[in-house]
Amino acid sequence: MNLQKECIYCGDTKSEDQFSDEHIWPDALGGDYLPKDVWRTKVCRSCNSMAGLFVDAAFIRSWIGKAEQSTAALDYLAGLNKPAALPLSYMGHLDGAWSSNTIADHWLGPCSATIIHLRPSDNDQDWSRAYAGGDPKNNRKKPGRAYLALTSEEPFWVVVSLLSFAKHFKHAEKFVVNLVVEDTESELGDSKAHPLVQLLKKLKIRPGKPTPSESMDDFSIVNDVLEAARRGEQIKTNVTISQFADHRLLAKIALGLGFQLFGGDFTITCYAKNLRKAFREANVSKRLQLPLRGQGYFSGNPDAMLKQVLPWSGGWLLLLRVAKGQLGLHIVTPTAKTMTILICDEPTLVSRLGPEYEDGQIWLTIPPADMSVGPIPLPDYIAHQLNVSPHPELVALGSKRGDWRSLPQCRASEK
Repeated sequence: MNLQKECIYCGDTKSEDQFSDEHIWPDALGGDYLPKDVWRTKVCRSCNSMAGLFVDAAFIRSWIGKAEQSTAALDYLAGLNKPAALPLSYMGHLDGAWSSNTIADHWLGPCSATIIHLRPSDNDQDWSRAYAGGDPKNNRKKPGRAYLALTSEEPFWVVVSLLSFAKHFKHAEKFVVNLVVEDTESELGDSKAHPLVQLLKKLKIRPGKPTPSESMDDFSIVNDVLEAARRGEQIKTNVTISQFADHRLLAKIALGLGFQLFGGDFTITCYAKNLRKAFREANVSKRLQLPLRGQGYFSGNPDAMLKQVLPWSGGWLLLLRVAKGQLGLHIVTPTAKTMTILICDEPTLVSRLGPEYEDGQIWLTIPPADMSVGPIPLPDYIAHQLNVSPHPELVALGSKRGDWRSLPQCRASEK
């Protein structure tokens, strides 16, 4: 017998086989490492897909989202003591009319390696203009071609650059335009591939320039950018920064957490209904008229003490805390920016929570370290941060960090 249940995101009643796991905190920001009892729920597949593409991705793939994900990644790379992929930095799409149907995106990799991604235009879809790299659905269907120009000859950074390039552009045709590696012969005369040749094959990256029939004038675009970089000229790009990329995400998180903590009694409250409306409303003007309480990415302004104590290098800090009979979520980003959202304003529901929420409960998720910790009482976290009383979980987490200054220099001349 297939039971019926209500989806908390749309309010429709559907059969259970139409539901799937939903990361309340986005997977790309470390949601997969958080405990499922609080940070996972089940929603209908339609809402799950919509949330991933239009809500989570609106922040994750925004310029600010990409910048946050890059923060402190070098420290965790140093802690690994081996090459690994790093996040790329999105610089925008290049000025110039290469083709009415093609967009050239400019990315920076490790050691400021230059990456140009040529992809089909998004047909002027307003919602996708603020997405770093464009419409992800369109990119999966027509992934385009990506070109990497290395800036370091240091073997460590060559490998890191290749790994980062391949991880980001999984489906695109990939070329590294300034790496020449020859196969070597063993003493017995057997053909033995150079380790970099093996790596390139594994990552499906082709060394050298594409053939004229393949390039479609691609390399003229790439070469123009490389020449400008060599001359020290500014590379002109356009980037759209959405001031409200976080609004629907915050509403979605609050709605999911409220249901996980309070069940169906929460979803029938007036405030939960407004959270649902905000989560589903694509129109910014209409969304801003809804009576939600919180502060977004560009309006958060913590006091100096909290800004000094709460941030964790490379981590997303998630604090649930009860104040005056209301439950709120406070988010501290890797760059120490803050976002807040009220989850529940019904004292009868909030009173069901244990006294630990009065003090505050913290979860930390650190994507560069592939791990999370929590819940940790807020007073214990602060005591650890102030070096008053070390917390075992936080000590273990801190051991994952290294010192980026211990990494090889990008250029031999800098040693």
